[in-house]
Amino acid sequence: MSKNENDSMLEEKSKAGRPKHKFTSEETEMVKRLSELFCSQEEIAYAMGCSRSVLRNYTDLIAEGKAQGRVKLRRAQMAKALEGNPTMLIWMGKQLLQQSDQPTDGDDTMVLPWESK
Repeated sequence: MSKNENDSMLEEKSKAGRPKHKFTSEETEMVKRLSELFCSQEEIAYAMGCSRSVLRNYTDLIAEGKAQGRVKLRRAQMAKALEGNPTMLIWMGKQLLQQSDQPTDGDDTMVLPWESK
């Protein structure tokens, strides 16, 4: 077998299988927006009309979309808290400031000694 025949056989082997699915720029934007809404891969695949295996090529895009979704949600929660929404203020305090409804077992909960006059 000559070198040219070998090269042509290798080219034929590399062409085997199904071609990779490529999304257009509008479709990649849609994948990102769906992941911002925390859609599952199954839901994104359904909306895009492809299989879940196609989305394996877009894991970075999906992760970026979910991160942006978390930032948007945090901003909305913070806005509600800063508007004075008591429920959101309590929840954000517990989540971000480690505040609790339960008193801690520390110096601040110890009984103070009586002073005699």
